[in-house]
Amino acid sequence: MSAFENALILTGPTASGKTALALDLADRVGAEVVALDSMTVYRGMDVGTAKPTPDERARVRHHLVDILDPWESLTVADWLDRAAAACRDITARGRRPLFVGGTPFYLKALLHGLFPGPPADPDLRRDLEAEAERAGNAALHARLAAVDPKTAARLHPNDVRRVVRALEVHALTGRPISDWQQTWDTAAFADPARPAPPPAAIPAVVLELPREELYDRVNRRVDAMLAAGWLDEVRRLRDLPRPLSREARQALGYGELLAYLDRRDGRQVGWAEPGSAGESHHRRRLPGPGPVGWAEAGASPGESHRAARGGTRPEAGLGPPYPRPAGPDWDETADLIRTRTRQFAKRQLTWFRHLPQLVRVPVGVPGVVGRVLAGWGLVNGPAGN
Repeated sequence: MSAFENALILTGPTASGKTALALDLADRVGAEVVALDSMTVYRGMDVGTAKPTPDERARVRHHLVDILDPWESLTVADWLDRAAAACRDITARGRRPLFVGGTPFYLKALLHGLFPGPPADPDLRRDLEAEAERAGNAALHARLAAVDPKTAARLHPNDVRRVVRALEVHALTGRPISDWQQTWDTAAFADPARPAPPPAAIPAVVLELPREELYDRVNRRVDAMLAAGWLDEVRRLRDLPRPLSREARQALGYGELLAYLDRRDGRQVGWAEPGSAGESHHRRRLPGPGPVGWAEAGASPGESHRAARGGTRPEAGLGPPYPRPAGPDWDETADLIRTRTRQFAKRQLTWFRHLPQLVRVPVGVPGVVGRVLAGWGLVNGPAGN
């Protein structure tokens, strides 16, 4: 029996209301939530990831939330293994796993599995990253285009992390990643000669709403998170005894807020790289024995979450305007976060369109709970397609 045989999926773009709806659905079907999210795994990254609050997690048990310190890494394969273990635990207790979130790679891995690419080579990866620093992102991208034009065509030159991975796979195997990557390459889903593996039989619903309404929700949620103490959260992360992992640094908005703080404080802008001289400086600046060091940073993640959010999600109420640091740089920073979050939501929508097994359910219509249940095949009624 597959670990995911009894599971359900509720996905959708950021700010579409997945968490609140999932609580009602979990009550209806006797489910526990498994986070389908690459950033809520990190302790201390609460406000900016819209992590379920302590009250929400007390109402419905959540899995794969707060399982790592922010300097730790988690690959998609690691997450998939942990998700399978969580599902087995939930099912053994007579409950049902409900995946909730919108991380596209996690969703595709759950539905189609992982491509059998080689493991990372840290030395080769460091060499490629150093080449990007020395010669520029465009030069590294041009090198990829010479050996794997298909992958280069879909990757922006500034997406250094994925350009490096594509070059790494080619160097290790002699084959372009586009040959290996049939489950992650969206073009493979439309190529009848090389189809992606059939999807797992997990009932899956994606929430949909008009583009302008989604963007408005994104803007309001960013403002609400800034009002709820997001900048203070980033300051605490900056002052931890270790720098954030490569994966944690990808979280929306955190890099922009860190850059704002560093510019304001006259520091070198950006997260220190693990193993770099910046990390050594980071450690000297705030020594702290033990594996976590939250005490040195000034607050526990749970305390900061409750204090900043008051037990409610940012969407629940915008509240008073957030304290505005002086100068136009703050307005530009906030606007950049809104823009990049809208862009991420647009990319999510593109991914979802390439997963035809997802049942579309509109948000904001009467009977949305019943529509989701119908989309999962648990009740009769309109499925929202």
